[in-house]
Amino acid sequence: MLDISSSSVAGGKIRRAATLGEPIAEGLALDPAGNPTVDPAQAIAGALLPLGAHKGSGLALAISIFVAMLAEAEFDDLVASHYHDRHPQNLGQLFIVIDPSAVVDREQAERRVAGFLERLHGLADDGEGSEIHYPGEGAAEHERIRRRFGIPVAREDIDALASTCEECGLPALAEQTRRLVAEAPTVTSNVQQPEGKTTR
Repeated sequence: MLDISSSSVAGGKIRRAATLGEPIAEGLALDPAGNPTVDPAQAIAGALLPLGAHKGSGLALAISIFVAMLAEAEFDDLVASHYHDRHPQNLGQLFIVIDPSAVVDREQAERRVAGFLERLHGLADDGEGSEIHYPGEGAAEHERIRRRFGIPVAREDIDALASTCEECGLPALAEQTRRLVAEAPTVTSNVQQPEGKTTR
């Protein structure tokens, strides 16, 4: 399964950078005036750039048209924001499912794919101990680690959650949330990537 954003980075990562007060990498977004920006707040107000430059832009446009026509969804520029707008989004999704066994022998296909991935893993690294991973393999490793050690949550995220509780008239829940931060140990110390398991 390949599940990716057609932008160069997912919008959620931009919002996370804004919450943490961190800049984003160059080449990911434009501000409202159409200028390149590394400020996540300006990126949220502006636009994310597509992956793969003009080729990615074409892919994103094709998917948008498919979804709007087949699912009767809104085009991208008309989709409501689930952060600011109160009316439904009418956001469409496009899923393409292919069964290879309809045209090729399943066992043979699995052997060929396994051999291909083995050759991919066998490619030379960059000399810094990193390994070649196929898309999604690094995330699967992260999931395994998180299931074992837990999910680290930044204190800034907890503070933002507590502030939202206060805005919604839930002061007791806000106080309880902040108490968790004050009493909890630093969870990130127990969640580490295995050595030599970086993704390229």
